[in-house]
Amino acid sequence: MEQVFSYIIGLGAAVMMPIIFTILGVCIGIKFGKALKSGLLVGVGFVGLSVVTALLTSSLGEPLKKVTEIYGLSLGIFDMGWPAAASVAYNTSVGAFIIPVCLAVNIVMLLTKTT
Repeated sequence: MEQVFSYIIGLGAAVMMPIIFTILGVCIGIKFGKALKSGLLVGVGFVGLSVVTALLTSSLGEPLKKVTEIYGLSLGIFDMGWPAAASVAYNTSVGAFIIPVCLAVNIVMLLTKTT
């Protein structure tokens, strides 16, 4: 089981999220072509998010250190916001397990009208 999760995590968010969104889109009645296009746009978004996060981290790291030195601050954390946290959360074994579990719970709740 651990090898399966490791393989899925190894594919990364930019590969898995388009697949998941395409499958979800088809399941809720969207035509396959439109669901695939939406899934691919999500994948492109994840790649863009990764690029922006890497650029911000590399280009703002040193200036932020200098600002903390100038003003005598002790800021040990650089907040990248929820998109970076979401990307990190997906790329862990817990995230790869929790996402399908939460999806299944939501579907069961919808079917049993307990939402």
